[in-house]
Amino acid sequence: MPLALTAVIAAEIEDHCGHRPFKCRRLDMGWTVAQAVAAAHQLVADEGLTKVGLSERSWKDWEAGVLPSPDYQDLLCRLFAANPVLLGFARDYSPMPADPLWNGTEASATLPAGQTIARGTSPAGTVEVAETKRRDAVKLAGLALAAPVAAAQVLQQAAAEAVEFTRKAGATSLGSGTLDHSSLAVTEFNHAYPLKPPKAVFGAVLGYRRKVDRFLRGGYTLPQGRELRAFAGWLSELLAWLAHDLGNVRTGVAFATDAFVQGQQAGHGQLCAWAMDAAASINLYEQWPAKAHEAAVKGLAEAPAGHSLTVRLQAQAVRAAASDDAEGFTAAFHAAYRLLVLRSPRRFGMDVLPLTSYPATSFIWLGQAEQARQHAEHARDL
Repeated sequence: MPLALTAVIAAEIEDHCGHRPFKCRRLDMGWTVAQAVAAAHQLVADEGLTKVGLSERSWKDWEAGVLPSPDYQDLLCRLFAANPVLLGFARDYSPMPADPLWNGTEASATLPAGQTIARGTSPAGTVEVAETKRRDAVKLAGLALAAPVAAAQVLQQAAAEAVEFTRKAGATSLGSGTLDHSSLAVTEFNHAYPLKPPKAVFGAVLGYRRKVDRFLRGGYTLPQGRELRAFAGWLSELLAWLAHDLGNVRTGVAFATDAFVQGQQAGHGQLCAWAMDAAASINLYEQWPAKAHEAAVKGLAEAPAGHSLTVRLQAQAVRAAASDDAEGFTAAFHAAYRLLVLRSPRRFGMDVLPLTSYPATSFIWLGQAEQARQHAEHARDL
């Protein structure tokens, strides 16, 4: 969008809707919060700036009035081609510039030859009263309403700019088959997980995860960016399990966390939920039930409504309760069983039936050996 018009639109939104200037700037671009965050990350990549951990939560806090740090203010001013004052991050205490429609600021000032008094002004006053915020914004942008010829020239050039903006929106450095190849790679790695040694699979998956990271540092469209983030997340989720299998807890948790963040950036709730399922399992086997329960709850918050993955995450919460809270276990256990009307999700090419085996480990932690044996035999018979 031509810069000459963004200030106009933002001022109109602020005037009619009462939003803060920073939010108005996002709305005049037509962006959702997720799209604005993605655009900021793309700007960082395009201009080679220091990578940032910008999230939708931080962006919403800024729109609610929380002041960004100086580094983030600089990034946001770059993004919107504005200054901190226009974004509402600071105040301008400098004297107001003289109005271009007047020869002075005194009551005796006269209009330039050929000009008439603007509606809503008074020659008896010491300053001109602006007709609307929109008019002020137009002047700040260099489109004085008193000069229609100049305004027409600016808008004519802006039309050519709009064509170029549209062309750039579809520009990408990704090859035509890159996304298809990445999708196939993720599928093949998932198939290999239960069939090949973890050490061999880990090296191959990590190599491809690095390749996707390089893709993310190149040029791509917003839809392509979401797909790449999703591929990165699925690879990191698989690396979390592989690291756990290889006995490295720290690496496993780190990749589970990365998978969750990539899923959030991609707007992929199911990926976020699977990432927290991995984190919950790793923490449970390391006897950190509180962290496991936290991960399970975090995953449940991201899981799509009515999705069968909620069965598995609820079961993870049951196991965490059995390990840490014997009194809360029974309620959690029955709540999980009520979800069994949903089909259990699939992962790594096979059905995942957590409530057939998880009760056995849960009752072991509770010290109820007979109950554990019964549930283990039931799982075996299935």
